[in-house]
Amino acid sequence: MEKTPSQYLNTLELESKKIEVELEEKRKETGTKKRGRKPTGPHYLAHTSIDTKNGIIVDIHPSPGNINDCEPFVERLKVIQDKFELDIKNVGADRGYDTTPIHHGLKTLEITGYKSPIKYDNAFDTTSYRDFI
Repeated sequence: MEKTPSQYLNTLELESKKIEVELEEKRKETGTKKRGRKPTGPHYLAHTSIDTKNGIIVDIHPSPGNINDCEPFVERLKVIQDKFELDIKNVGADRGYDTTPIHHGLKTLEITGYKSPIKYDNAFDTTSYRDFI
């Protein structure tokens, strides 16, 4: 089934809202609170990229602690490619990197990404990437 970009974005928005409602219901059932934002102030993250074939670190990128871990991912791959004149074909990452911007960025760089997909408790009304052409 072919969809327009607007239809695709609307589907993503609906899915996002549905997931947030489900998470809020689970929080109420278990009595847990919604996680707060990452801390502000002098907190930092170190994003490390590793060449697993050779067992070496090829890039370390510090960032403020209040950004999402996956935000610099695609940009850092481009930096690594350019810096070392590499033709990266495959990358691996955990399920936190299973996002639309990363899928798009990897496709733009012609890199195949291997990520654990985000799993849903209920497949009702979810849309698979296989549904889009």
